[in-house]
Amino acid sequence: MTSAERTEVLVTARLLQATAKFQWLSIGLTLLALISLVLEKSGSLVLIAVAGLGLVVNYYGFRMAFDARLLTDAAAERLTAADLDVALTALSLAKASKGGRSWSERCLGAKRLSIRCGMALAAQLLVAAIFALTR
Repeated sequence: MTSAERTEVLVTARLLQATAKFQWLSIGLTLLALISLVLEKSGSLVLIAVAGLGLVVNYYGFRMAFDARLLTDAAAERLTAADLDVALTALSLAKASKGGRSWSERCLGAKRLSIRCGMALAAQLLVAAIFALTR
């Protein structure tokens, strides 16, 4: 790994760590939606949508935290791209066809992950706001 690749990998790991904070806001909204569903005893589709979107945000949050740790290990040279590919394939966490990608491609994929998480959170916030405004 070159110095430039190491820097890109480390900056990407820091981006994932920062955007993983989205998960906490989502957990709060999800819990509020679930509590409201229980207390109202009515299956409000809006509340179900808020909770469902919360699950999506939390999935992405988990993925971002996992990827951030892997990228941090790679930047510290505790993990090579080849070792990472072998381990992810052996654990069925990635397809063998995904192996051999450059660090730039991997970082771009991680950035897309944080964007998807942000979009899911924005959707959750929008649906929660709609629910609050229509009450």
